Amino acid sequence: WIGLWIARRKPTERFPYGYYRAESIASLLVSGAIVYAGVEFIWEGLASTERSLELGAGVYALAVAAASSLVSFVLWRVVSRKGSELEVYSVKTLGDESLVDVLASLGVFVAVLSSMFSVPYVESLVTVAIALFILKTGLVNAYRSLLALMDISPSKEIEEQVERVLESVEGVEGYRDLKLRVSGPVIFGEVTILVKGFLDIKRAHEIAEKIEKAVKNKVPRVEYLTVHIEPARKPPSLVAVPVGADKGLDSPISDHLARAPYIALVKIGGRGLEKVSVLKNPYEFKRMRAGLTLAHWLVENRVEAVVTRHIGEITFHTLRDHFIEIYFADCKNLRECIEKLTKGKLSLLTKPTRELGEERVEKEYVK
Repeated sequence: WIGLWIARRKPTERFPYGYYRAESIASLLVSGAIVYAGVEFIWEGLASTERSLELGAGVYALAVAAASSLVSFVLWRVVSRKGSELEVYSVKTLGDESLVDVLASLGVFVAVLSSMFSVPYVESLVTVAIALFILKTGLVNAYRSLLALMDISPSKEIEEQVERVLESVEGVEGYRDLKLRVSGPVIFGEVTILVKGFLDIKRAHEIAEKIEKAVKNKVPRVEYLTVHIEPARKPPSLVAVPVGADKGLDSPISDHLARAPYIALVKIGGRGLEKVSVLKNPYEFKRMRAGLTLAHWLVENRVEAVVTRHIGEITFHTLRDHFIEIYFADCKNLRECIEKLTKGKLSLLTKPTRELGEERVEKEYVK
């Protein structure tokens, strides 16, 4: 308990990462005490073969040993359950220490009982057997404590929980180098996430904060999670392109997005073009907010990029808010657009173009 108390102290200037390792050190010390008790029991068991136990109050001694064993058993169950819930090694070790008390009382009970019935060597055999179990328990706990002091990673289950959170946060294109380590009762971690290249520092920082908060809510033991941010370099897998006619890959590019007669959805895989679907634009003749409605439709269809010549302000920001890349359509037909996109020859639009003359779009707002 002293180790836990120290571990929960707030970080200081001298210990900026906190005192969390005190819990592992305390667990190691308790494990050493358990190992020592196991060795003592072995010697006691071997020595008892050369002497006989004589008790004048056998029934009373049996009752005391049984009561002591029962109390220690209840304490062991409570502390062990709490240690499993908290995933704290020192509490688990304290539970094992209570188990040692259970076995010690049980050994006394057997010794008294064998003496009452004059059964030789039973006390010695039981004592040695219990001692070996105690010794094993102490060594296992000491091993776990040493692993914690050496920054062992937590269980696979905890790692998978963190991975599921990373995969669920909007704006995360991928992640790598996830590292988690146990430090006393808490977990420290770091991860590199991949985001869209057009995101500014503020948006990327918001995603990082959202990840840290979501991970801590899912895995309360996580105390710190350092999130590094890098731009994703993978091409979009589903691209939307406004076209003026349904001619497959030869479809001409429309000058408008929201008012385009057709929207081509192009699926791109690791080996290139996989599927082209030219769909009638359901919002071509919508009187109000056609661009906003189309933007939501593209989001619902999980479009990752849009290639267009012109785009309005509301549509632009709606798509960008959902992490959809917007490229300037410097191409005549769908085939040329897809070829340039996959080769990285199309430029990202950085501002809406609706209120600008066509001759100024590429010059001023395309990079």
